[in-house]
Amino acid sequence: MAGTGCSVNVSDGVVTIADNPSVKAFTQISQTEAKTIMDSGEDIVILDVRRQEEYDEGHIPNAILIPNEVIHKSPPEELPDKGQKILVYCRSGNRSKQAAQKLANMGYTNVYEFGGINTWQYDIVTESGTEQPTTEPSPNALLTSTADIGLYDMDGGDYHYIFTYGGEEFNAYYIPDNWCILDSYKISNKTDIEIICQALADIHPIHSADMTDWRTPQDMAYEWVQHNIAYSLLPDDSQWKDSAKDVDIDPPDQGKSVYQLFKDRIKE
Repeated sequence: MAGTGCSVNVSDGVVTIADNPSVKAFTQISQTEAKTIMDSGEDIVILDVRRQEEYDEGHIPNAILIPNEVIHKSPPEELPDKGQKILVYCRSGNRSKQAAQKLANMGYTNVYEFGGINTWQYDIVTESGTEQPTTEPSPNALLTSTADIGLYDMDGGDYHYIFTYGGEEFNAYYIPDNWCILDSYKISNKTDIEIICQALADIHPIHSADMTDWRTPQDMAYEWVQHNIAYSLLPDDSQWKDSAKDVDIDPPDQGKSVYQLFKDRIKE
C-alpha cells in the first residue's frame, strides 16, 4: 500500500502493518455496510478524498471534502477527534486507501474505507443540491455468505468453475484478470451478486483499471448490474443481445456505465 514503506495484511477487513501486526491501520468495509452505518444515526464523518471538481459533480450526502493530496503528516483541522468513526471514499477506491492509511499513521483509530463512488448504488448529491438515487439493491436476497453458492473447480484445471444459485448451476470461467459468468442476466439481486463476486475474487482477484490495485466485490457487482441493464434494454434482434447475457469482468471495464459500455462496443 502506498506510503507505508512495508507490506500489509488484510484479515476480516482489518488492514494491519505486516512488520507490526498489533498496529491496526484501518478497516475495509463493503458499501452496503457503509450505508448501514450512515443510516444508523451514529455520530460519524463521511470523508470524500477526491478533488474539488469531482466532489462538485456529485458526492455522498453529508460528506466533507479533504482531498487526498492535502492529507500529509499533520491531522486535518476538519478532523479534530482522532477517535471518531470516519468513513472514507474516493472515485475508485485507490485514493481512499491511501488517505485511510495516512490518517491511521497520524493516530486516528476508527477509520473505515469503503471504496469508490463509481460503484455507489445509493443517493448522491449533485452541485445543485438535489439527491439523485441510483439503483437500489434488490430485495429478497438468497445468500448470506460465499459458502452458500458451493463454488468449486469443475475439473481441477483452475479454469472452469461451477456455482449454484436459486437451484440452478452457473458456469464461471477464469483466465488471468478476467472472470466470465455465463447467463449472468438471470441473477439480479445486487446483494447476492456482491457475494458471488466476493467468492470469485477470493479465488482469483481481478486488477483494477490502473493495473496496480484490485477490484472490489462491489466494483465487480456494479459491472455485472450494468450488463443486466444492457440485456434488459436491448431488443431481441440486437447484435449485442447475446453477449450482454454473460458478464465479462476485467480491468478495462471497471466503473463503466451502460452508456460507456455501449460506446465501447460501437467503436469496436
